[in-house]
Amino acid sequence: MVIAIRNLQEAGARKIVCMGILPLGCSPRVLSEWRDSPVDTFDKKGCVKEMNELIGKYNEVMGEEMVKLNAEFEDTQMIFCDVYKGMTEIIGNPTRYGFKESKSACCGVGWYNASAVGCVAMEIACRDVRRYVWWDLYNPTGVVNSLLADSAWRNQPFSTICHPSTVQDLLLT
Repeated sequence: MVIAIRNLQEAGARKIVCMGILPLGCSPRVLSEWRDSPVDTFDKKGCVKEMNELIGKYNEVMGEEMVKLNAEFEDTQMIFCDVYKGMTEIIGNPTRYGFKESKSACCGVGWYNASAVGCVAMEIACRDVRRYVWWDLYNPTGVVNSLLADSAWRNQPFSTICHPSTVQDLLLT
């Protein structure tokens, strides 16, 4: 990512937003694949600890690298948005955000609607997608993406996902 961001800057980009990685250890596909693992494999939210720890570390290091890049390229404004934080808040408190289901996919087949096949036809999709955190094997629903986008834009409902500023502030400067 650092190389890609350097390439963008060298190509003339002066405002760059870098998104972190979602908590894939909570995704329906991963939960399906790890379902027979020992209990201590999972965290308090029911997600695969090891995977999310690696993703969390990646996001942390990427945020630190963005700070260094901002200092190096004074004529370029860059922000890092750690959507992992917002997603883990939703997964840990689904009803607070209007969700009923935070483990299974809305569209798919098998364990967690993600072990046999993903979303290959709308006929296998859930009836009320607004109640689900995950759309398919690894992707959040549009409702979740809207919450994350609103937070990246203006720090609501999750503050400090993006730093050193919001996307809105980046565009206004």
